[in-house]
Amino acid sequence: MNRNILRMIILLPFFAACSQEESAETPIRERATGMTISRVGFAKPDKFKTRAGNEGTVTGGSIGIFLTDALTGNYSNRDNCRYIYTGGKWDAFNEDNIVSVRVGRPALLWAVYPYHSDHTEQTAIPLVPCAFSDTEDLCYGPGTTTEDIYCQGGDRTRIFSDGSEIPVPVEFLEMKHTYAWFTFEIKKENYTGAGVISHIRVGNIIGHTTMDITTSTATEKATIADATSTTYQAFTLPLTTNLTLPEDRSYVTTNPGNGDMLLVPCTLANAGTFGGTTQCGLKVTITADGEEYFAGIPLSVLSSLEGGKHYTIQLTLQDMNLSDILVVVSSEWKNAADLPGDLDGYYNCN
Repeated sequence: MNRNILRMIILLPFFAACSQEESAETPIRERATGMTISRVGFAKPDKFKTRAGNEGTVTGGSIGIFLTDALTGNYSNRDNCRYIYTGGKWDAFNEDNIVSVRVGRPALLWAVYPYHSDHTEQTAIPLVPCAFSDTEDLCYGPGTTTEDIYCQGGDRTRIFSDGSEIPVPVEFLEMKHTYAWFTFEIKKENYTGAGVISHIRVGNIIGHTTMDITTSTATEKATIADATSTTYQAFTLPLTTNLTLPEDRSYVTTNPGNGDMLLVPCTLANAGTFGGTTQCGLKVTITADGEEYFAGIPLSVLSSLEGGKHYTIQLTLQDMNLSDILVVVSSEWKNAADLPGDLDGYYNCN
C-alpha cells in the first residue's frame, strides 16, 4: 500500500495501567483515570460509507485497543482490550477491559476494528485469506488525544479544582485496511456451455502470516513473512450463489457477499508457467459448469498484493481457456461499481 502508516507516539499526560483502586495518599497527578474513545473513523471517510457514517465515523460493533510503552512510560502492554459501541458512545466491555492512564507518562495506543478475540498480541495479529465480510475486513490505526487534553510543550489535563478527574478522550481516525480486496468480473465468449460459475480459486498466495501494528512505518509490507521462507498456498472460495454468465457477453461481477476475497499482502513468487502464462505470479482458477479453467497473471503485471488496494480481475470464459485478462488496481477502497475512479492503472495480461 502506498500510504504508509506512521507510528504515532502519543505523549499522553497520563500513565496507562490496568484499572485498579488508588489509595487516598496517591497524588492527584499520579492517579489513574480511564481512557474513553471519542471517535473511530477511517483515513478517507468518503470511501467507507458501508462501514461508517456520513462523517466517516464508526458507530457500531466493537474494537480492540492495544497499549504499549513509549519512551520512558515504564508500563506493560495491554493487548486487545475490548470497547463496544452502545448507547451512542464507546465503552469498555467490562472492568477488565478498561485502559487507564496517568499524568506525565507517554504511551502508544493502537486499535484494530472490528474486535476479534484471537488478537492476543499486538505484534502478531493473524492474517489469512478469506471471503470478504465486514467482520473479516480488518482495519487498524493509531490513537491521538484531543488538543484540549494535551498540546506540545504543555501539560493541560482535565483535573478539576476539587481533585476530580474525567476519562481521557482518544480518537482513532486514521484506520486503514490490512488486506488486499479482490473482485472478479467474468463474461463468456465463444463458449458453448451454460456458464454457471460455482468456485473461484487463487493460488501462489500467502496462506497465513502475522502483522505487527506497533513497530513499522509500512506495517503491511515490513511485517509480512519473507517470501523465501513462506509456503505459498491456494485459496478456494465457493460462491454463496452461483453466477450465470449472460449470452450478451456482458460481465457478471462478484461482490463482498458473494465471491469477493480478502487476501494477505505479500510479494508474489515466480510460479513458473500456469494457464499458458510464463513467469506467472497470481494463479486464477474458475469452475464453470463443473469444469476448471485457468489463467495466470504475469509477475510483470502484478508482482505484489498490497493492503488497502482494490484489485478487479476481468476474465473472459471460452471453450478452452480463460482469456482477455485485465487487472484493474485502485488505491481507493470503494465499490467495484464505482470504478474506474481513482485508479493506479489498467493492466492487460494478453
